[in-house]
Amino acid sequence: MRPTTWPTEYTTDLLDLLNVLTLVVEAEPAQAALLDRVMVGPRITVSDLTAEGVLPVPEASRSLPKQADEDPVQQLWLLENEARKGSAS
Repeated sequence: MRPTTWPTEYTTDLLDLLNVLTLVVEAEPAQAALLDRVMVGPRITVSDLTAEGVLPVPEASRSLPKQADEDPVQQLWLLENEARKGSAS
């Protein structure tokens, strides 16, 4: 599927995407350095979490996600997803 025209919004979206990708690439050395620091630091273990009472998760704290008909964000995501599927056919 290819567009037959190139609306101004496409150019704006493309420039925004290129800007974000540029920023991500520029941030990579700092992200790598941070990851190195994290990896050599102390780790939180399952034993630590159990000792602090975080694990096991109490049964009362476990719940199913809201149904889509109760969650407006989920409803919007479902609508957008369906629209994408429809336009891809």
